[in-house]
Amino acid sequence: MSDVYYYILRYDDGTAPCVDSGILTLAICKPAIRRSAEKRDWIIGVSPKAHGHKLSYAAHITARITGQKYYVARRFRGRGDCIYTFDRTRFQLRPRLFVHSEADKETDVGNYPGYKNAVILKSARGSFWYFGDKAREITREEYPALNHSLDRLKQGHRVYHSKKVRRELDEIIKALKRTKAGVRGHPRDPARRISHDAKCSKYHGVC
Repeated sequence: MSDVYYYILRYDDGTAPCVDSGILTLAICKPAIRRSAEKRDWIIGVSPKAHGHKLSYAAHITARITGQKYYVARRFRGRGDCIYTFDRTRFQLRPRLFVHSEADKETDVGNYPGYKNAVILKSARGSFWYFGDKAREITREEYPALNHSLDRLKQGHRVYHSKKVRRELDEIIKALKRTKAGVRGHPRDPARRISHDAKCSKYHGVC
């Protein structure tokens, strides 16, 4: 049985997850999920309680890609989360990008030489539902166990669930499969500089 990971998507700035060019990737932030999730698992991002714990996105993982491949491949280079280069030995931030700063490198890719966090989860076209600023309701009436779990969830994620929570997650996934996959909204919190001279987004390090 595939695992289902869910977490609170605190800030949705279009980079984690990134849905450029018709595919969804999780390349930065959430290192624990990226290290452990496997092909055919599911990831579900839910908006914070202040936004009503709505469904921000759901993605069926179709591939795991190493950072050593993702950050050098030309087909990924224009994506909003492709913020590093790799020179066969070390990762470096690409110049003139302000998504993250050097302080986020350990979270994003890990430390030299192992770079254990340099894993990218990919969901191919037709395998994800991204709602962004049009997030879908997860009502307490329909999903009481999941909402109770979300109320207690802070910065981490959940992958081991009670039978009730797992049943509700499966119901959400089944309902999504009856709808058209793809991008349904824009990022809830578009990345922007704190000031004109800032080197990174106001949301860096908190995604």
